[in-house]
Amino acid sequence: MEFIIVEIGSTNTKAFINKEEDLESLGFVTIEFKDNFKKENKIADSDKEKLFNYIAELKKKCTNIYVYGTSVFRNLDDEAKKLWLEEFRNRTGYDFTIVSSEKENRYTTYGAFDKSYKGSIAIMIGGGASTELAIFDNGELVEEQFYNFGVTSATDKFPDIRSDKVQSDYKDMLEYMKSLIDNPAEHKADVLVLAGGDHIYFAEGAKYPIQKNKFYDNKLHPYYMEIADCDKEDQKFFYETSLDEICHRTNKESWWRGVRGMRLCVKTLCDMLDVKYVIPTSINMIYGIAEEIKNENFTKYKEYSLEARILDINKEELIKKLENMGATFVNNYEQKRYVYDFKPAVKGKWIRLRSDGEHSTLTIKEINNDKIDGTKELEILVSDIDDTNLILEKLGYKARSYQENRRIRYVYNNIEIDIDSWPLIPTYVEFEGTSEEEIREFVKLLGYKTSDLTTLNVNKIYEYYGLDIDSYAVLKFD
Repeated sequence: MEFIIVEIGSTNTKAFINKEEDLESLGFVTIEFKDNFKKENKIADSDKEKLFNYIAELKKKCTNIYVYGTSVFRNLDDEAKKLWLEEFRNRTGYDFTIVSSEKENRYTTYGAFDKSYKGSIAIMIGGGASTELAIFDNGELVEEQFYNFGVTSATDKFPDIRSDKVQSDYKDMLEYMKSLIDNPAEHKADVLVLAGGDHIYFAEGAKYPIQKNKFYDNKLHPYYMEIADCDKEDQKFFYETSLDEICHRTNKESWWRGVRGMRLCVKTLCDMLDVKYVIPTSINMIYGIAEEIKNENFTKYKEYSLEARILDINKEELIKKLENMGATFVNNYEQKRYVYDFKPAVKGKWIRLRSDGEHSTLTIKEINNDKIDGTKELEILVSDIDDTNLILEKLGYKARSYQENRRIRYVYNNIEIDIDSWPLIPTYVEFEGTSEEEIREFVKLLGYKTSDLTTLNVNKIYEYYGLDIDSYAVLKFD
């Protein structure tokens, strides 16, 4: 399966092509979306044209292209976001997917974590405006953190780190970066994996003392460095190495001018975590996205789908609370679904085919009990809801109902918040997280009582309002 993935960040736009199950880099172009957005308070027309032209060039290599945006695209208001998605579609013929920071972190972590290592290890995903951290111990995820600082935090405060040699005091710069950590990690890590940027290219180009990875065998993680060597080389790179010479030699000036800012971000987390070893990689969210597109290893079996709902909410009031607390708006969805029974029918178990306008999924739903962790799901992506429905009909599965609903999605840390509106019943909100305690604490943060939570599924919610959803072969708003 051959396809191209384009990742659009705050400064660099990267492209990869999938051939014979392997990803190959097609390089990157520098488009200063973030800096120009600051100046114009919108996506600059010149940046748009650069991106459109780049997509046109990629189309010559392969017409199957998936485009994902992060950074400033997340900060667009609803109207600006809608206009941008339409403009991009009209100009290129492709959909533009805006990836939340949490989803980006999960995509990248998927590619950067090697399960064979059982010690304490952290994954740092560095960016222009944000830094994300995932900490594992004995193969288990124990902590995630999201920080609102990145390369531009350093370069804006200390612009001379973009010059040939640095004049600012290293300790002063490091102390400033550490002051931006609003929530220090509770866990430590011996090893820090660097992802979200081309850290291998940097280590090789700046001639850092890299050694063959002694912790595990992974072609995407070929090297490691000792932290003492990193500290020593950082001093040279800041105060002795000619950045002008490197920029001239590599012809990648914009990229190299930001590298010292990234090194400050790395050192900040190394000190916080008491890191002893650093593993540079060139891994980004592309690797997780590629697996999702190929439908391999992204089939989801949730032993415990931690979902809970609060009924009859004030939609406008809840949206205002979410935005005031900094929750990330993901999208508005017009969902449609087909529901099928097993053959023979099994109580509490059914098949759902659903589309939200962006992606279509085929899911086996199983309700084991009415607790918050009582739902199991087996889910895969499918290419088209109507074609999949026809295939199921050919296999003897005729939908017992067709349903439509509207969903507004926000994300806050590890919590996914879906505000759902269905025909004939009041709007409710659904929370999905990684732990029951996490959901309960978040609900209290919103001003609700934990006693307001219910684990009723959609069928039971309709029953609560005196309606039988199964009696409606077609359930729509109009």
